[in-house]
This record gives sequence, structure tokens and C-alpha cells, in this order.
Amino acid sequence: MAGDPSEYIVDIREYDVPYHVRVAIDKDIRIGKWYTVEAKHGVISIKCIEDRLERPDPVVLAFDIETTKLPLKFPDALIDQIMMISYMIEGQVKVLDYYNSICAYWF
Repeated sequence: MAGDPSEYIVDIREYDVPYHVRVAIDKDIRIGKWYTVEAKHGVISIKCIEDRLERPDPVVLAFDIETTKLPLKFPDALIDQIMMISYMIEGQVKVLDYYNSICAYWF
């Protein structure tokens, strides 16, 4: 396949663009900028803070929940118990271990 990939686009319509992307385009909301957001009486205003040039550092949170379950089934909140919850934020890991209703923390 040679040439410009846009040559192979036959048609694009408004419904091909997800709603949240369309709102961001229409409101000129861009990733990595700072905004002031206000909501009064159902009216939402979003204003870019132009003089704040420092980009925000992203914060990543990841978690995992281990539960009991029947073989070849997905966990069911009504009958299965949580055995362990672990999460990591900014490179620090915490594990919550539920064994006989005792919770222990490891860092």
C-alpha cells in the first residue's frame, strides 16, 4: 500500500466520531492543558488557563482483586469472597490480604 492513507478513506460521517471526542473538538479542550471548570445552575463553563505552561504529571493507579470462585466461572459478589486486593500508585505497591477477617498491609 503506497501513498497517502487518507486516499483510501471513502467517506466519514459525524456519527463516526465518538461523542466525547466531538465535545472536546467543539469546546477546544486539549490534553495536557490546565482548565478552570465551573458549574452553576446546570450551565458548565470550561476556560483554559493560558498562563500556566507547566504540563501536569500523569498519575497512574492500577489495582487487582483476587476472589474465590467456582471452577470455570466468573466471581459472583453474592457468594464469593475477596481474598486479596493489591494496588499500585506512583510506583508504590500496597497489598490488602483478607484471611480470616484479618487485614495485613505490605509496602
